[in-house]
Amino acid sequence: MKRLMFCGLAALALAAVSCNVAHGPMETETFHWADSTAYAYMTLDAEMPSGKDKVASEVRRGLADVVDDILSKVTSYENERFFGPFTGSPDDVQGMLSYYRDSSFAQIARMAQADAEERARYISESTDLSEEEKQYLEDYPRWGYEFGLKKLDENDRYVVFQSMDYIYMGGAHGGVTGAGCLTFGGLRAQPEPGFRKDVLSFVSAPLERQLDVRGQMKLRLAVTSDCDDTAFYVRVSVRKADGKWYTLRDDIKSISWDTPNYVPGAAATIDYALSD
Repeated sequence: MKRLMFCGLAALALAAVSCNVAHGPMETETFHWADSTAYAYMTLDAEMPSGKDKVASEVRRGLADVVDDILSKVTSYENERFFGPFTGSPDDVQGMLSYYRDSSFAQIARMAQADAEERARYISESTDLSEEEKQYLEDYPRWGYEFGLKKLDENDRYVVFQSMDYIYMGGAHGGVTGAGCLTFGGLRAQPEPGFRKDVLSFVSAPLERQLDVRGQMKLRLAVTSDCDDTAFYVRVSVRKADGKWYTLRDDIKSISWDTPNYVPGAAATIDYALSD
């Protein structure tokens, strides 16, 4: 089984798109939706710009690209698209979100149904399972997916939206992911370290002098896992004078990429090359 674990100097994966943000608050509209089947559920809470000006339109288009990239690949381990992009107007937020909502939930529901049917066949055909083991397989939690997008911060120079989602696909498959904090008009801001208990954060002492960071950064992580493969996400961030945290570099890598045929419980090292 594969399990996502997150370890780094900050909290979430970030992506950034830039544009010039005008003065004044950005008007937004929030969309709420939830649905479920016998084996899966999904919720969507998305806050999107509602203004008609150029800045709102550019931010809206950038966020639409994020929605497309995340929801079209939900449940994929190989960055594979399961359906095509929305072909309507980027300014049709209701239509765009409805398309991705319905398409992604249909994908999750299909896979959850197939997983449940496979477990049922395994239980009925196996002759060496104890009653306790059969009950454990029958009582697996439903698959679940929670998509969130909200405006996090804003001033007269930039606006920040946070993309964070949670997915559970049975067994040890799942975790917190998303595009993180998307800053329009500046550096990529993000929540401060330690904002989640299931994300490890390591903060250095304050730098005594200015540090110029250019190009690729390298990082080696020593780990152990109780699964046959685990992906670790890492991030290097900096705290600026305004008290906010900004991303410098990030990367994600699996134990199996550096240690083929990994044995659960063994010590391993993962080498990262954090590109600029």
